[in-house]
Amino acid sequence: QRLTRYALNAQGPLVKGKTSLTLALDGNASYTARTIVAASPTGEVFGQVRQPTDGINASVRLVQQIGENNQLRAEYARRNNSRDNLGVGDFDLPSRAFTVADHADTVRLLNTRLIGTVFSELKFEWVAAHSDTSSVSRLPAIKVLDAFTSGGAGQSGSRQSRQLLIEQHVDFTLGRRHTLRAGVAIESGWWDSTNRSNANGTYTFSSLADYNAAAPSTYTRRIGNPQVAYSMIRAGWYLQDDVRLTRRVSVGLGV
Repeated sequence: QRLTRYALNAQGPLVKGKTSLTLALDGNASYTARTIVAASPTGEVFGQVRQPTDGINASVRLVQQIGENNQLRAEYARRNNSRDNLGVGDFDLPSRAFTVADHADTVRLLNTRLIGTVFSELKFEWVAAHSDTSSVSRLPAIKVLDAFTSGGAGQSGSRQSRQLLIEQHVDFTLGRRHTLRAGVAIESGWWDSTNRSNANGTYTFSSLADYNAAAPSTYTRRIGNPQVAYSMIRAGWYLQDDVRLTRRVSVGLGV
């Protein structure tokens, strides 16, 4: 097992007192080793296989002072990850390997303003993610109980998601007794998937003797359209009031 990590950060003003920039980068490269111990028709199989994992995250954030009481923060972040040789080890031979690679992009905006005695906070967030799965081999899987498993992993397809969040919050006071906070939020998302499992079929043999005799006990395979798509949207609002009854007693109310 091995792990290598690295990071880089930089920040500073672009325009003194008005604009600042922050850059961040970090990543890792690691692997674990899986041991293969199997019995094939030609003899025992021993070996090791590496399962590497690579990831990198990068972001850039810009802070702009628009006016004396108005500030805008904008951020973009990118995440990449990949994992190889999954599904290999123990009875599973190298042909069973499959790879998963995914990435995500995130955009965030935050605007804070002071309008008279009213403090306003507006948030926006957009996240788009994608994941791909692919197998080394497209052959049907051969599973011999307590001996070995070869052939393809039968894993393939992709997943996508897009999520949106918008929030608006305000803080204000009424007289000397009421401190109020109110807000609204809208959240929505869209997801779709074409991932397949056991798409090429699996032959299961009870023993090596049955395998040599080409006599499987079962054959299974998932068929049909694997596509799944759905969406969601929800909205909410709130109002809360901290009422000062006396100098030592206050009550919080909310809906």
